Amino acid sequence: MVSEISLQMWFIPMKSIRNFLFNRNGNVAMTFGLLALPTFAVMGGAIDFGLAQSAFKQLQSLADETAIAGGRLPATTDEIRLAAATEIYKTNVSQLSFSGVTKTINVSNSVVSVTASYNYPTSILKLIGLDEIPLQVRAAARPQIENGGVACILALNKSLPDSFHLQGINEANSKNCWVWVNSSSSSAMSAVGASVASAKGFCMHGGVDGAEHFGPRPFKCNRLDDPFHKEMWDYSPLTTKCDHNNKTLKKGSHLLKPGVYCGSTSLKPHADVKLEKGVYIIKDGDLDVQAGSTLNGEAGVTIFFMGSNTFFNVQGGANVLLKAPAEGEGEFPGFVLIDRKPSSYSPIYETIIRGGGSLKIEGVVYAPQWRIIISGNSEMNQDSKCFAMVADRFHMEGNGKLNVIADCEASGLPQIMPKIKSGPLMVE
Repeated sequence: MVSEISLQMWFIPMKSIRNFLFNRNGNVAMTFGLLALPTFAVMGGAIDFGLAQSAFKQLQSLADETAIAGGRLPATTDEIRLAAATEIYKTNVSQLSFSGVTKTINVSNSVVSVTASYNYPTSILKLIGLDEIPLQVRAAARPQIENGGVACILALNKSLPDSFHLQGINEANSKNCWVWVNSSSSSAMSAVGASVASAKGFCMHGGVDGAEHFGPRPFKCNRLDDPFHKEMWDYSPLTTKCDHNNKTLKKGSHLLKPGVYCGSTSLKPHADVKLEKGVYIIKDGDLDVQAGSTLNGEAGVTIFFMGSNTFFNVQGGANVLLKAPAEGEGEFPGFVLIDRKPSSYSPIYETIIRGGGSLKIEGVVYAPQWRIIISGNSEMNQDSKCFAMVADRFHMEGNGKLNVIADCEASGLPQIMPKIKSGPLMVE
């Protein structure tokens, strides 16, 4: 930032002083009055200058916050940066203790430049001819080149409303990472009831209904591309021959090995199922974890859904403990759940994860053809240090709390979600 205060020098011309000094027709009072003028000017200047300094600080803060509002936006156009900066300026200028500010806001190559000027009206100095003190400040900001965090929730749908929706009195907490919504709908993000969501930032390509439910307030951004599309469509398993068909696991302890599970795989109440390390392919069916059952795959597991009618269902009161493979382990390090279908596949299936039991999922859930519904009345995933989701869209409801965090290194997992360039970085 750059700022300046332009103060005009005030003085009494020397010719006038000489005339007074050599005018023998004057009196002593006039002489003392003349001598008092410089003192009066200095004292008056100190008072007016102090008040001008206060106005100057407010003016600089206004310019800084205006530049920051546009400069902090990642992946967006200059027009959107200008709109964001202008909106913040209008809000903040009305809160100043004075009026009459003039400003210019320019955006070029993602750099937001702001100049603000104000003529501070003097109180005492105007008695000697100085009516105002010109003040001028400048500030400029742009997105940082450095990493500004990662996206941990990415809704890929490009057109539908409510692509990231909250209702009830639930809470979604992703304070150290970003929520990104690609929909161009005017209500791409929405929230009702007493629901709240917190994140490092919220980006949407469209608009928002219920912006007050999100902190910080969402802003418009360019779309974020599917980061794993090519990687997943290039994958071809060695075999998709069914090892199990419509497998039902009843009450008791069970140990499952990697393989191809076709149709519906169901964990009945009080089934305690442990998964060995590896890839589990769920083909043309679903994985249903019913209330009271336990699915434990903390040893480095990827569950890969392939084909038609695939979804993941966790009923309230079920216990799910899943952790993705570490770097250098298995075929999909960092991925815990994957759903792969052709990009033109329809319909979109709903995957429902309900709280109430234990839920600890560590790794990336990649399901571009799933609408993920998360509900329940308990705190979910509070012990996970690495959790991210990429899906068609998201719906969160109930009275619970969902924790999303992107500290994958703390879990011994690779950080594979896209990094975000954000800011702001003050450049003037």
